[in-house]
Amino acid sequence: FGDVTAAGGFDLVVGNPPWVRAESLPAPARAQLKERFRWWRAGSGRGYGHQPDLAVAFLERAWELTRPDGVLAMLVPAKVATAAYGAAARTALSEGGTVLAVADLTHIPEASFDATAYPLAIVVRSHPPPADHRPRLGLDPGTGATLGRMTPGVGPWILVPDTLQAALARLQLHPPLSESTRIHLGVKTGANHLFLAPAAEIEEELLRPAVHGKDLRAFLATPSGQIVWTHDEHGVVRLSLPPQAARHFKRHADALRGRSDGVGAVPWSLFRAAAGRPLPRVIWADLARRLEAACLVEPPSLDWVPMNSCYVVLADSTAGALALCAWLNSTWIRAAARATADPASGGFARFNARAVGAVPLPRAALGDERLTALARRGGAGDDVQAELDELVGTWLELRPRDRRALAEVVGVGTERRRREPVSAQGSAGRDPRSRATRIS
Repeated sequence: FGDVTAAGGFDLVVGNPPWVRAESLPAPARAQLKERFRWWRAGSGRGYGHQPDLAVAFLERAWELTRPDGVLAMLVPAKVATAAYGAAARTALSEGGTVLAVADLTHIPEASFDATAYPLAIVVRSHPPPADHRPRLGLDPGTGATLGRMTPGVGPWILVPDTLQAALARLQLHPPLSESTRIHLGVKTGANHLFLAPAAEIEEELLRPAVHGKDLRAFLATPSGQIVWTHDEHGVVRLSLPPQAARHFKRHADALRGRSDGVGAVPWSLFRAAAGRPLPRVIWADLARRLEAACLVEPPSLDWVPMNSCYVVLADSTAGALALCAWLNSTWIRAAARATADPASGGFARFNARAVGAVPLPRAALGDERLTALARRGGAGDDVQAELDELVGTWLELRPRDRRALAEVVGVGTERRRREPVSAQGSAGRDPRSRATRIS
């Protein structure tokens, strides 16, 4: 099409490009994409979870082929709207073009694919946007819903109607949680069969209860297994192990050396071990229908190890951990996190550090003793949701219309089945590795 490209490009570029995760591409292909495509290069973070989907490179090439005043229309993974790897693409399209429509087709039956997919339709005119332009939230030109704001740079596109946009904008008047709190991923083994299925002969002193994302509910954690904990209370790997454990890991030396994360001089090292330190912690599942936080603040839960399907905050104090736990379990914070979380199958979403780190947290809120008290009551099994929402809503200065809009966000009120509470206190003689524990 030399004649077309010589004339400036195509009037219309339409496509459903390949959606291929970075880890599925050979290393030479990833290197070539990084060299050729700026949007891919800008989105290449550390770890496969932060690498762009192949569709990003196709999207950039399609934009190159679109002439001035031409239109690009593409189906891409929905994560392009929210993930950090899509920031360069979002900035280029929203600042250099007029985004006519952004439609999340994840829950549209007629948009179904044979494979599990979360499609996002993007329609962009290659012309700078008018000052008052507002993209549609659907493909039909008659769609009433519009996108009130498109955040440039690293910010996600929050694809929600105007009323919810206004409520979310009000939340952004407060500092984000990430300004005052560091979020960690849970502990990773790189060889679960060696650490999470301990042989009977492993010494008891090395065994700790392991908590996975599926083990969490609001205010409640239920360890579902054990981990061979090869580090000390400071998260530092032990230089030597008891005899049985040493023999166990020696038999599997090749598997330990072959772990993709790499290891140091000590072959039985765990990764991100700081998350397992016996400190007051707040944890939540990476993958869930709604954000639900639990606390590890008292024995026996201080010894529990959150695994890499959890996110973890190491708190400065028990009171601070309890207050943060309550804060994250409020309806308004759940709505804020769900609005920007990456979609997953079955109505689930990924509550990663980006999504939860962006929720509002006034600097003085965690000093509110009422939050700490509500967390303790919630941990004891009381229904504190209404009181919690009223308190957090007051801190966030939410108007009635803001509360109504936030309460309608998908996943806010979807509660999974709970187990009966078991107090963390008064449990002498019971095995802490085999029961549910609430804070009390």
